[in-house]
Amino acid sequence: MTFKATRTSIFTPFIPEAVKLVSKVLPHLTSLIIEPLDQDVVADFPGIAAIFEKFQETFKTSLDVPGQTCVYLAAGKAKHVLKGKYFDCEQNIQTVVDHGSDVAKEDLYELKVQFLGGLPNDGGTSKFEIGDKVV
Repeated sequence: MTFKATRTSIFTPFIPEAVKLVSKVLPHLTSLIIEPLDQDVVADFPGIAAIFEKFQETFKTSLDVPGQTCVYLAAGKAKHVLKGKYFDCEQNIQTVVDHGSDVAKEDLYELKVQFLGGLPNDGGTSKFEIGDKVV
């Protein structure tokens, strides 16, 4: 695997080794993340244990997918498409990168806040005019 650094930092030489390490360790970590709750926890907190079990069932992908996505992003392979964007790590990142022009054209993967009538996002400390009134 070859990496091309666009900006040099003290960490640049370690990126390939970090990717290799994460690739080797990640499968073992994911098996530790989703495991049954200890029986004493289930006995003491049955309601929370039931909610936790239902929560685990909501994941549609293996935890390998988000982990591999994080490595892909850390390697800088998607920055030309996803820089400054919100991305759900359970999606197939390669498909999104392959359709980068659609992402840009349709403003996909954006998180934004818009204010009524173009009001400024200044924390509400300034006065501005609406029509002939100063608010």
